[in-house]
Amino acid sequence: MALTLSGGTTAGTALPAATIKALGAQRVQFDVAGTYVDGGHAAFATFVKTVLGTRITIIDAIMTKPGGTNHFYYDITNDKLMAYDAANVQVVAGVAVSATNVEMLILFQ
Repeated sequence: MALTLSGGTTAGTALPAATIKALGAQRVQFDVAGTYVDGGHAAFATFVKTVLGTRITIIDAIMTKPGGTNHFYYDITNDKLMAYDAANVQVVAGVAVSATNVEMLILFQ
């Protein structure tokens, strides 16, 4: 079983929008539960788009609050949410991961 992301909500306010495709930023909060898959949880952008809308292009995602003992990083090249332990070592495949209210700053166009 792979990781499951749930409870996606926005936190805080977005940057001002413009008539051109400007850069936006929004904090997104979600929960993580399940078994870690080798290389990370796939299709993180798809999950974020369920919260912020499908018309965005993610530029980067930066963890602002871990929500547990693991730290999460976004691999934009492979569109994967990766989990690391307190020693900054990637979680081993098959290990249970659970975090509540992980918060990431999403930069998007």
